[in-house]
Amino acid sequence: MINKKSQTIFQLFVWLAIGFVLVIMLALFNFSFNLITGTLQNVTSTNSFANISEGVDATFGQINPAMQRAHHTYAFVTIFMLAISIFITNFLIKVNPVFFVAYIFVVITAVIVSVILSNQYEILMTSSLLGGTISEFTAASWIMLQLPIWTSVVGIIGAVFLFAGIIRDRGSGGSIT
Repeated sequence: MINKKSQTIFQLFVWLAIGFVLVIMLALFNFSFNLITGTLQNVTSTNSFANISEGVDATFGQINPAMQRAHHTYAFVTIFMLAISIFITNFLIKVNPVFFVAYIFVVITAVIVSVILSNQYEILMTSSLLGGTISEFTAASWIMLQLPIWTSVVGIIGAVFLFAGIIRDRGSGGSIT
């Protein structure tokens, strides 16, 4: 059982923040790694003993595509699993029914915040600097562009799991405590 019951109401905001920051940070990492790799590949060698572009092709050139695919998958899986963790955590907590109204207000506020984050993500996605890199995160970008819908779904299903514990009665076989 989780002891800090009041903190679980705000899990939606943590999910929104982690999802947004994670995709942006991974996109920045991929962008900078591509920039560094391209710059090193274009370095002309003044010495016949050292060829930097061959070394870059043998090392960074091999890592770069695999790392980008891993980041795309990692971003989507992390966002999705954080949503699943909200469901699991909400199911394991038994709360007072009074908090249902507070939870609804939190979900509405989270949907409003998700509209702002989704719009900012779309602005970043269409920017000339990071737009191409962020667009490569297809699954995570799909979630981020549809974030208000996802927040509503996660919030409503989370409410079902959070307040389904109210029906569980101690000693009737459905109680975890």
